[in-house]
Parts: sequence; structure tokens; C-alpha cells
Amino acid sequence: MVLIIIFVDSPWIYCQNHEHSSWQLGDLKKDKVMGISAGLAYHELLQGRTGIPIIVAVIDGGVDTMHSELSPVIWRNDSEIPGNGKDDDQNGYIDDIHGWNFLGSSKGSFQQDNYDLIRQLRKSTKGTNEAKQLLASVDASRRKVQQEIKETRATIEAFETIISGIGKPNPTVVDLRNYRYHDYAQEQILIKIVAALRQKPDLEAYRNHLQSQLNRALDELNYSLNIDYNPRRGKAFENPYNGNGDVQGAWVLHGSHVAGIIAGRSVGVARNNVELMILRTIPTGDYLDIDMARAIRYAADNGAKIINISAGKSGSTDLELIESAVRYAMDKDVLIIHACGNNGEFLTQGYYPRATYRQGGKAKSWIEVGGSSYANDSTLILKASNYGKAVVDIFAPGLNIRSCSSGNTYSERSGTSMASAVVSGIAAVLRSYYPGFSAEKVRELILTSVNRVDYNVLSPKGIMIPFTEICGSSGIANLYLALEQAEKLKD
Repeated sequence: MVLIIIFVDSPWIYCQNHEHSSWQLGDLKKDKVMGISAGLAYHELLQGRTGIPIIVAVIDGGVDTMHSELSPVIWRNDSEIPGNGKDDDQNGYIDDIHGWNFLGSSKGSFQQDNYDLIRQLRKSTKGTNEAKQLLASVDASRRKVQQEIKETRATIEAFETIISGIGKPNPTVVDLRNYRYHDYAQEQILIKIVAALRQKPDLEAYRNHLQSQLNRALDELNYSLNIDYNPRRGKAFENPYNGNGDVQGAWVLHGSHVAGIIAGRSVGVARNNVELMILRTIPTGDYLDIDMARAIRYAADNGAKIINISAGKSGSTDLELIESAVRYAMDKDVLIIHACGNNGEFLTQGYYPRATYRQGGKAKSWIEVGGSSYANDSTLILKASNYGKAVVDIFAPGLNIRSCSSGNTYSERSGTSMASAVVSGIAAVLRSYYPGFSAEKVRELILTSVNRVDYNVLSPKGIMIPFTEICGSSGIANLYLALEQAEKLKD
């Protein structure tokens, strides 16, 4: 049974000592952060050198293509004439200028979609045991979300009552500590507010976080878990190449952030020679397996050498389609880089899409990425990051990463999506400056040139374990070390 999409990155996790900085690009010795040493790499190893253009496909929910950091690096399909309503290059996609939007049709687009659980229930035969079990699962999920909505609304109400009671629009931590709460609910929210403001003194940001949490839960109830809502209904979706050329859409926060980390002009890892192909595939809800498969194939067919996928779910309804697409990409010398997820779980098998095949074997050029912090100590692993050496290949910076947001702005987000984008940026640099290396070779380079961690770390489960049990490479991705290794092996 397929449940819900699980890659939810947090905008409300902050590190006190490195706010508003690109710490992920820093160096452990020089900057005292567990970064990827990108600044050092550009200064010492790449200065004066010229690479070749590399296309990186971003499979996400949409990207702000007009952002000043991103607009110069958005891929353009020169074989297609914009706006003429024709498939000029005969690839099956009309007006695919910067990529493709699978969340829609020629009639328009959508962002809210169902969970696979709802899709399965819709297809099941009423009254059968399968239908009854699916309905029970839907009801349980809806009750859980309804409880979350109730609790979040109570938290917002208590929050506003406390702020009003203090009488200041921007109370300090001291003001909050001195506030005389009236009931248990106020006491609990007061504890949360104080803890949050200790990390970052931005009350308005915390208010927005609470409202965003409520809106997400309401959307989940009204759309993702609503059998009466189906954005893909009608003849407009009968075409196997459904979709349109609108790769931006309404929900660009996540995709823009990921894109900026990969190749943003000032905040990106790969500062030169990168073109970002945008494949809008991830809705608010579960992605459709056939859309993911088509996105992977589109990227491989249209010149992408790297695919970044910062999304996943716990099951697959059309696994054969996904596996076939992954094998196709492997045959086309494409490197796929995937975020391992933010459930804080020890993984024995990955979330979908994943590197392993049902009949045995594994995608030869696939990197599974976990998220790390800037601290060179036991707190190195993000509390939310999944982990486990059998699945996760490598860790990379994923805490408080500053990158692009909507409307030509910036924001800080945390999660394995950010870490995956960092590794995609590293891969893009390697494939640009060492074009003779295959995708498989670049994977090997990245995994064997890590900043090795030889101490115990606090796992997301709260247990101290050796880092060698956290991921297969036993280290943090490092661009400088990868370039050094590449130079040795180039001949």
C-alpha cells in the first residue's frame, strides 16, 4: 500500500553561528565548518580553467525562472520555437522551451494532487476487502490530519493571546519568560516560542511558520486525502505526453531553493557552465509514477548529464515504469542524485524512486544523499535526516542553507533536499571540468573523496553510533577533495 510523500524540508531550523551565510561552501580548516570547500576549490584548483556546459535536470515542483540568480542558467531548448503551439523538434512535447510541466495538460496546470492511497481507493471495487482496507487507511490518515489542524489552530490562538497579553509587537525572550501564562496550553506554546527565539529572534517568521503548518494540513485534508478531488480528471489527460511548458507554476519555493543551491549565480555550488532543465513533476501530494518515469526519460533524451530528485514516497504503484526509466538513464550515462528523506529513520531500503531493482542489482550511477550540519562534532547529522549505510551513500550540508526563494528573494531551508542539491552541484563541476569521466566514474569520485568522519555521532534516533554506520562512504561530500582526486586520475 502506498502512503504519503515524505520529503518535507523545514524552513524553521536555524544554526546560531552561521546565519545568512553560505557556510556549506566553506572549508573545515579555513572556516571551521564542515562545508564542501568550494571557495577554496575555485580559488586554488579551478582559477583560470574553462569547463564545458553541463545540463542538470531539476525534478521538482517548479522553479522561479525569472529569479536573477537563476534566469541566466535556465536551460533553453533551441530546437523549439516559443509559443507557436507546435512540436518543432518532434520529441512529443509542444513548446518545451525550458523543460516540461507534467502537472497539467494543454488546458492548464494544477499544484494540489491526491496521495496514491486515494488513487488506489478510487480504482478499487466498492465493497471488496481491498476497498475496505484502503478506506480504513484513508479514514485513519484523515483523523490524524484533523487532529493536527485542531492542535495547530489551538497553538496559533495561544500564541496570539500571549503576544497580545505582553503588549509588545516584538517581545524579547525575557518578556516571554516573564509572561504569566493562564493554562497548560499557554505554558506549552510559551516553551515552544522561547526555544524558537533562542535560535533565531524572529517572531514574525515563527508566526508564518505556524500558519504555513496549518495551511499544509488543510491542503492535505482538502486535496491529498479527498477522494472527490481529482485534478487529472477528463479527456485532457488521455494524451500520454500530457502537460505543458509552464515549468514555473505557483509553488516555486522548494524547486527554486534546490536550483539555487545547484547553480545559483552567487549562492550555487556550480557557478559556471551549468544549464538547469526544469521538470515540474512534484505536486503537493504524491507524484504520479508515470510522470516521474517520463521526467527521467525526458532528461536523458534531451541532454541532461545529471538529474536531481529531491522527492520521494514510501511505495510505488507503477514500479516497473520507474525502474525502466532509471535503467534508461543509466544507459544514457546520466548520474541520478536523490535525497534520502527527512523522517529521521534508519533505512534498510530506500524510499521511491530508489537505486535498487526488484529483481536484484542496483543503478550503477545513483547517489543517495543525507543531510549534515556545519558542526564537526557529534551533532553533525540533521535530526530529521534518514540514514543507514545500506542505503545512504554520502552526507552533505543540509542545515540552514541560504538559497533562492520566490519573487527574487532568498530564504534559509534545511533538509536532505538541500543536501542532494549540494551534491548535484559538485557533480556538475566534475562533469564540466572532466568531461571524459563517465557518470559512474563521477559517482565513484564523489564517494571516495569525502571528508571522512572517524567519530561517533548522535543519530536522529538519539543514539550515539559510529559514522561508519550512518552512510556507505563514511563522510561528507567535498568538492576540493573530489577535484584533487579527479586531477590525479584524468590520464
